Amino acid sequence: MEIMYEVRQKISNHPVLTDLERDVVVYRTADNMDVKQMPISARIEHFKDVEGVRTLLHEFTREVKDWIVSNDYEIKKRDKQNQPILDEDGNEIKVPAFDAYQAMILQALEPILKQGILNDDSELKRFD
Repeated sequence: MEIMYEVRQKISNHPVLTDLERDVVVYRTADNMDVKQMPISARIEHFKDVEGVRTLLHEFTREVKDWIVSNDYEIKKRDKQNQPILDEDGNEIKVPAFDAYQAMILQALEPILKQGILNDDSELKRFD
């Protein structure tokens, strides 16, 4: 499954030039369940307030290198409010990254996939 749509998320300001705002812009991702990897193509854009206008500084834009979500690392398991889930001892629960993101993706896709199944059944008779 390949998604061609830009997702923009404002993140923390530049660590040194603290007046520069930053956005991460994801413009391509491929979800490969066979190898449990999701390579993500993204760039970081920097902005500065110029006379009250948030202005893109093209010279600071850079690509994010080697961003691959996989089960080679773990992330904190989180609830629906994005708060870390704790075990009975009060420790944060860690889960394989790809598996965690894959579950969230499939939950978000479920209503779209169900509608597509119904459409293909009624219009294309795909399952007959």
